[in-house]
Amino acid sequence: MGTLKRTRKKLCLSLRASYVAYMLTAVVLSTLLCSLLLHLIDTARMQNAHRDPLAQYEVPENGFAQVHSSGDSLAVTFFGPDGQAADTVRERPGEDMYVLHSTEDGAATIDSVIVYPSYTSRQRQLDAFYVILYTLTFPLCYGGGAILCAMAFYRRKLKEPLVLLTSAAEKIEKNELDFVVSYARADEMGQLCTAFERMRAALSENNRQMWRAMEARKQLNAAFAHDLRTPLFVIRGYAEMLSQEAGVAYAPEQAADMGKAIGKNVARLQNFVDDMARLQKLEDVSPAPILTNPETLSSQWTQTAQMLCAERGLRFFCAADSLPASMALDAGMLTQVVENLLSNAVRFAKEAVWMRIFARERTFYVQVENDGPPFSAAQLAFAAHERYTSGGNGHFGLGLYIGTILCEKHAGALAVSNTAEGHACTSVSFRELLQ
Repeated sequence: MGTLKRTRKKLCLSLRASYVAYMLTAVVLSTLLCSLLLHLIDTARMQNAHRDPLAQYEVPENGFAQVHSSGDSLAVTFFGPDGQAADTVRERPGEDMYVLHSTEDGAATIDSVIVYPSYTSRQRQLDAFYVILYTLTFPLCYGGGAILCAMAFYRRKLKEPLVLLTSAAEKIEKNELDFVVSYARADEMGQLCTAFERMRAALSENNRQMWRAMEARKQLNAAFAHDLRTPLFVIRGYAEMLSQEAGVAYAPEQAADMGKAIGKNVARLQNFVDDMARLQKLEDVSPAPILTNPETLSSQWTQTAQMLCAERGLRFFCAADSLPASMALDAGMLTQVVENLLSNAVRFAKEAVWMRIFARERTFYVQVENDGPPFSAAQLAFAAHERYTSGGNGHFGLGLYIGTILCEKHAGALAVSNTAEGHACTSVSFRELLQ
């Protein structure tokens, strides 16, 4: 048998819980990565912005300074304690001037002036690049985390079952049902694979039953065709005799014998037609289980068996044990099968008929035994293969074939065997059906 996947089932989170876990993991990892990148960008930007000062000018003691602009540049004039200008510092091209202030009693005063070299074009470009990278860090980290989360979730939770189901669907489309769909996880996808496997198994079983039914019908039709030849041959023979010798005067006894023979074979043909119609109706029959008391059925069948045995002077014995108070059974279907078994047993019994009725694990069993001739090896082989046809020399006829069909419809089976004493025994089982 082909196998798509054979692994042991194991518990796991549902798809919803798994997706939440994946998302939380992605958020945590994205946050850590984002924090690390922002720190690295800040460090790199600070290193890029570092410049060594060219000069630093201090305000004279007890003096002050004034800032004024000269065109596009700044200029700072330092004054001594006497109010006289001591020095002037101007911002030159390629330099950046920074004025350091301090606040005292609510008034801002100049403490010193530091001159730095201006930023180079490369430093400005790197700073712009760091600003852009800083801005993109958030969407890149969290967006990338979401994408990776979805990819990991698909790969871990969805890819394998989807491949399994797709492959299974392709096999079913080609009518290849000899495989098993098995997925290790017990989440929603595992449940879907399990449901798909049940569907495949049901389709496979339906196909097997259909083929068995077709083969059984083919065998049955062949048997009917074979059995119809004899009465048709007899009727045709007498018809030819009557047509070829129309002028011959037959004795009353001869004419009566011909009429009886023709009538007998016509009746056989009519029986064949009735049997075929009955079998066709049985294929459409479905069991209708209701809560039934097995003790009541046992009493009913015992009375029937006693009446049948009394007509032929036979002894009858019945044993019933382990019967529950009620079972969900189709009483009419069971009665039809059991009465047929009793009729066959009475027909071939010499002195006695035995019946045993019991129940095991929601299954109802009936065994009918008689002290007549045992089943032959050929009859046992036919019974095992469920090919009961009409017209045989033995006592296998449509009764057992119909019983087999009814037992199968009731989730049971029919079997024949010989006991240790050499008695013929027929056993049937009927599975209790849920209502």
